[in-house]
Amino acid sequence: MTAARGESRGLTERILAFQKDTAALRAAYEKALSTGIFPQALLDEEARLSREGEALLARSLPAIRRRFLDRKDIGAKSEVLLTPGEDDSAATGISKERLLEADLSKDERALVQSLLDKTAPEDELPEELEALCADRELAVFLAPGTDCVRFLFTEEGEVYLAEEDGGWEIRKKPLFTGLLAQAGVSEGDARILVLDGDGRVVRLSYDRIDAPQKAERLNLYG
Repeated sequence: MTAARGESRGLTERILAFQKDTAALRAAYEKALSTGIFPQALLDEEARLSREGEALLARSLPAIRRRFLDRKDIGAKSEVLLTPGEDDSAATGISKERLLEADLSKDERALVQSLLDKTAPEDELPEELEALCADRELAVFLAPGTDCVRFLFTEEGEVYLAEEDGGWEIRKKPLFTGLLAQAGVSEGDARILVLDGDGRVVRLSYDRIDAPQKAERLNLYG
């Protein structure tokens, strides 16, 4: 048995045990309601199952992300952080003076500077993801991101989302359209900064399911 299959089996057994214990707790609560007596052991069990439920959600996040990668509302946002100044030319781009004047934090300013310093796409795709792009006939020329998330820019101006959760998968529909970028840098698993065709610095982001609290808001059984 592989480690992945063993881990999956262990998780399934924990979920089944959790469901059994939850049913028993519900029955015990109904009895307590009829008597008006709530033993401390009952309250302790409720607290334990609450912690176990959150832990199981955390362990299940990769599977949940795979299932909901193509959900309609993924919280995709596009935000212009910086535009070229009146004295900035297409050849020189955003000036240092313009960058210093921008309402950005120290970390944001440093990241924007690293973006402006990039002269050509440098992002190499993992072999598995590259093969998926070929199967989908996606002509990807820019792919900023991290080890577990990539934003895939095509020559048609479409931006696809790819996530790695035990294997790479690409969202069926583009996250953004009509966006041509010259360069991009990662700002975390769910955000990137890109330099678009008009010389603007744009932040692209989406609502990644990276916490049990976010998973709880989904209809997991619908």
